[in-house]
Amino acid sequence: MREIALRRTADLVDVDVRAYREEHGIGETWPAGERIVVGVGPSPSSARLIRAARRMAEGLRAPWTAVWVERPTPYGPADRERLEEHLRLAESLGGEVVRLAGTVPGGSDPPLRTAAQRHPTHRREAHALATSRSPDRVVR
Repeated sequence: MREIALRRTADLVDVDVRAYREEHGIGETWPAGERIVVGVGPSPSSARLIRAARRMAEGLRAPWTAVWVERPTPYGPADRERLEEHLRLAESLGGEVVRLAGTVPGGSDPPLRTAAQRHPTHRREAHALATSRSPDRVVR
């Protein structure tokens, strides 16, 4: 009986998912499983977030991506060097590094758009603030 109930439930879920995809114009499917995206910048806390994302990915046996968005105002030399160190760290730890041009017309958010394209189950972001307050924010 349990197996019959599980099969029936799976069939109902499949019908619902197909209807949702058709209704929202989703043509392609993506593999099920864990994926992690971490937003990085020149903030010193980015290195810690990169390492945390890698540990999480390793524990979940999941792919992970480090995303950086170019600002309209360029970074100074020290920030630029720290950012490059963070991106090299992400690559050395096995993450995919994605570099995006700043904002786009229409105000869409490049990191969120990139994250949505990868269908992550976990996101971690470091937001550089103009103040000395802690720039960390974890989003799940």
